[in-house]
Order: sequence, then C-alpha cells, then structure tokens
Amino acid sequence: MAAPWVIALYPIVLSTRGALTGIYCGRLSTGLNIGSIKPRFRGNTETLWMLRAALVTLTYVKGVFVGATISLIAMMLWGTPPREAPDIVAASLSVSAFSLAVSMGLSEASAYTAYRRGWDPDLVLYPVMSTVADVLVTMIFMGVMYVYFSGPFGRGLLYAVTAAFTAAAAFTVYAGWGERAYRETMEQSLLSVTLASLITNATGYFLKGISDVVERSRPIYTAYPAVTDTVGDVASIAGSAATTRLAVRGAAGLRELVYSVAPEAVSGWLVSAAMFAAYAVIASLAAGEPWAAPGVAVLLLAANLVAVPVMVAVSLGIAVGAQRMGWDPDNFVNPLETTLTDAATTFILYLLVSAARPA
Repeated sequence: MAAPWVIALYPIVLSTRGALTGIYCGRLSTGLNIGSIKPRFRGNTETLWMLRAALVTLTYVKGVFVGATISLIAMMLWGTPPREAPDIVAASLSVSAFSLAVSMGLSEASAYTAYRRGWDPDLVLYPVMSTVADVLVTMIFMGVMYVYFSGPFGRGLLYAVTAAFTAAAAFTVYAGWGERAYRETMEQSLLSVTLASLITNATGYFLKGISDVVERSRPIYTAYPAVTDTVGDVASIAGSAATTRLAVRGAAGLRELVYSVAPEAVSGWLVSAAMFAAYAVIASLAAGEPWAAPGVAVLLLAANLVAVPVMVAVSLGIAVGAQRMGWDPDNFVNPLETTLTDAATTFILYLLVSAARPA
C-alpha cells in the first residue's frame, strides 16, 4: 500500500461517501416523518425506490470521477504508468460499491428501527450514521486496497465488482430516467456534492495553516475530531428537523424556522456542552496533561458557545435557501453543513487558542 495515490484517494472517497450518506439520511428521515416512505425494506413506496436508484447512479458517477481524477494526478505527479489508470478507477468503484451497499443498508435499518420505537429519525439518524459510515468506509477501503495489491487475481476480482456495479448503475438510469423525482434528485445532489467538494478544496490550504496552530495544544488537538463531529451533529439535527417542518408546512422564513426547531436545537446544544466538558477531561488525560483539563474545558466550552449557534443558523439558512430555489432542502443541508462545520469550527478554535496563548 505504498503507492502515493492510495493516500490521495482515501480522503476523497471518505468525504464523497459522507456527502451522499448525508443526502440519503436526510431524505429518509423526512420521508418517514411525512409518510412518503414506510418503515420497511420490502414493499415500500415509489419515493424510496427512486431515491435508492438515484443514490446508486450518483455513487457510480462519483466513483468514476474520483478514480479518473486520482489516476490523472498519479500520472502527472508520481509517474504512475497510464496502464494502471483503469486499475485505479476499478479500485475507486469497488470501494464505492461496497460502501454504498453497507451505508444504504445500515441507514435504512437505523431509520426504520428508530421510527418503530417512536424516536424521531431527524434526531438520531445522520448523527449516528456520519460516524459509523466513516469507520465502515475506512475498513472497506483497507480491504479493497489489500485485494488490489494482492496480485492479478485480486485486481481481477475488483474488475468483476466494477462490471456488476456498472450494470446496476445502467439499470437504475434506464428505470429512473423517465421519473421526475429521480432526475431532480440526481441534478440537485450532484450540485450539492460538487459545491461541498469545491468548498473543501477552497478552504483546505487555508485551514492547513490554522490547524497547525491548533495542533500545538496537544489536548485540543486530541479532542479536535470529536469537537468538529459533535458540532456537525447538532447542526444536522436542527437542519433535519427544519427540512421536515418545511416539507409539512411549506414555505417559511428563517426566523419562523428558528422558533420551530428551537426545542431540538437547544436540547442538542446543551447535550453537546456536556460532551465538550467530557472531551476536555478525556483529551487532557490522553495527552498526558491532566493539569490542563480546566483550561481546556473553558476553551472548548467557549468554542461550543460560538460554533453551535453559528452552524445551526447556517444549517437553517441552507434549508430555507434551497426551498426558495425550488429544490429539496434535504439534498443540500447535510453535505454543505458538514463541510462548512469543519471549516468554521477549526477557525473558531484557532481564534480561541491564539487568544489564550501568552503574548
């Protein structure tokens, strides 16, 4: 696994899978709450079948695009022979295919289980799946790369997976293209995922310099992944609740929507504050600096006080803006909110760490 393109492929696959899972979870939770999707795997509605078909096609398209892009970069920067380009695309599509199957199945199982138990899928589905999907995609990626580098037979297996995935994607295009719901999901989701990728690329270099400052505080650096994930979860809860309200009640202004989702947002905010305090203690102990826990707790709680309301407002703004454009807010809220949360939380931590450092 020493090939440089492997390291380049991993984060792109992870972020793309996260964006598509966000769209799927958002549409599932809203559909269950308004009755357009039933809590069962078989005999479900046309809405779910079109959503599944669109997700298969989207995953295939993004898998080809990512594989081709990484192949081009590998040939230009690392001297990878052009004959390996199809192998890289096959590896990208294989990771995409297995990740799709696992994340789609788990998303539906989690959504249906939550709904049957009387829980609101808006509050639990994406926060759970955003973390679980990252772990599972990482394991799938490692497995596919192991098969890829095992030799010609392993690469042959990946080509077989690619052929099967290609056939499945072609069938979904054939079956869904005549349906408006399928085409709209494809168009809007491609726009959303592309916007999220552009934001990530545009802010990546800027955030690298900022993250270097954050890394100088070992407890903060240790807590950093959990902090950004938790802020994103609260914003996702508010955003998912907002999309359901918009689907039920129709058009709404931002102020009206804020009041409508305030119970979910405030409860999530309070829980996240308690989690941030716990992160401070755990991260300080893990970093071997237990004496730093009080100061780290103050800093993280200050970050929570700023980052959570900012990202909740951004999430609601995305929902309202998408609806006013005539789009389905669920196709935009989770992918864009997740991308912007990483950037905003990192910047807020940077400002706080810089202010706390002695002159």
